[in-house]
Amino acid sequence: MRYKPFYPGDKVITIIDFENIPSGTAGTVSSKWSGTAYAVNLADGTFQWLSSSEFGSENPNKGSSLEEGDVGVVTSDEHHHKSVNVGDRFTVYKVAYDVDHYEIVFNNEVKWYGGFQLVKFF
Repeated sequence: MRYKPFYPGDKVITIIDFENIPSGTAGTVSSKWSGTAYAVNLADGTFQWLSSSEFGSENPNKGSSLEEGDVGVVTSDEHHHKSVNVGDRFTVYKVAYDVDHYEIVFNNEVKWYGGFQLVKFF
């Protein structure tokens, strides 16, 4: 079952610690994007989700869709992850299709979150 989407202007709360924003922090949705997300293992041993708008196949003949076990490359710093750089290569450990991603504003700081990392602020 798919969860209800958030819309620009909605108040949300984070349910995970991410990019120096602690769980339980309230913010406001400023925009939404839908696409595929890839779980990758970073050099420090942690895992992170990268979206298809910033991460893709390193093999131009493969097309745009990656599968578990494929190696992909960071193609954009659009989401401003501090732990990855354009050109970094990572193995895909999990693929989540049709994920809603949201640009959230926290006290004038902008971060991108997957919809599954947020709850509506009541």
